[in-house]
Amino acid sequence: MKNKGDTMLIISQDWETMETSLILGTGGWLPPDQRETLDWMTLGRVMGWRVKVMTPENFNINIKDELNIKWLIFSGDPDSLGENIFKE
Repeated sequence: MKNKGDTMLIISQDWETMETSLILGTGGWLPPDQRETLDWMTLGRVMGWRVKVMTPENFNINIKDELNIKWLIFSGDPDSLGENIFKE
C-alpha cells in the first residue's frame, strides 16, 4: 500500500503546451529537451509513486503540504519559474 507521502510533484512550464493525451511508451521519439517532464513522470511511475504535474503559475509553496508531496521536481528552464515561486 502506498503512503500518502509517496507523491512526486513536477513543476513544468512546458506542461500546458505538451500533448496530454494518452502516451504509450517513453517518449523516446521526442528530442531530450522536449521530453524532460515526461522522463520525470516515467521515473516516478516506475518507482511506484503518485505523480502530479502543474505549471509554475499554479504552484504555491504551501501546496506541497496540502498534496502530501514528498518529492518536488522543477523541470525545464529555471529562468521560466519566476521570482515569486517560493513566496507564501
